Amino acid sequence: MNNHPNARILVVDDEPQNIRLLQIRLQADGYTVLTANSGQEALKLVQAEAPDLILLDIMMPGMNGFEVCQQIRAEETTQFIPVVMVTALSEKEDRIRAIEAGADDFISKPFDSHEVLARVRSLVRIKRYHDALEQANRELKMHNERLDKELQMASEIQDSLMPQGITDLLGFRIVSHYTP
Repeated sequence: MNNHPNARILVVDDEPQNIRLLQIRLQADGYTVLTANSGQEALKLVQAEAPDLILLDIMMPGMNGFEVCQQIRAEETTQFIPVVMVTALSEKEDRIRAIEAGADDFISKPFDSHEVLARVRSLVRIKRYHDALEQANRELKMHNERLDKELQMASEIQDSLMPQGITDLLGFRIVSHYTP
C-alpha cells in the first residue's frame, strides 16, 4: 500500500502498452501518474509538474533515456528527482552508462509489478525525506536571518545608549568603547 499520498510518478516510454501497464498498477496503489511518450515531452513535464519519481525507458527514438536523465540532473530544480531506468538492456555497460547519466535504480523488462511498486515506494520515501530536509533548511535559514537582524538592532540600541565621545565629569575624562 502506498504510504505517500499525492506522490506523482512520471512514466516515460515510447510504447503505449508499457505506459498503460505501469499507469494501471501505480494508480491502483494510489499514485498520481503522469505520462510522456518521448524524451522531449518528459523534460517539459518534469519542469511543469516536478514529479516525485520518474520511470524512464532508455530506448526511445529521438532523445534516449540516457540523455533525458543527464538533462534532468543538469537542472538545479530537478536534479534530486529519483530516476529509475526501465529497460530491456541487460549488459553491464548499459547499466554503468545509466548510472553515469544519473539513474538511481533499474527495473528490467519484462518487469514484475510487485518489484516496481517496492522500488517506487522506497525511492518516493527517500525523496520525501530529502524534501523535508530542504524545507527544514529553508526554515532554519530564515530563522538565522531573523536572528541576525534582531542582533543588529540590539547592537544599534545598545550603542545609542552609550555615552558618545569623551566626557568631562568633575575633572575626570571618561571614555567608553562598546564592541557588540
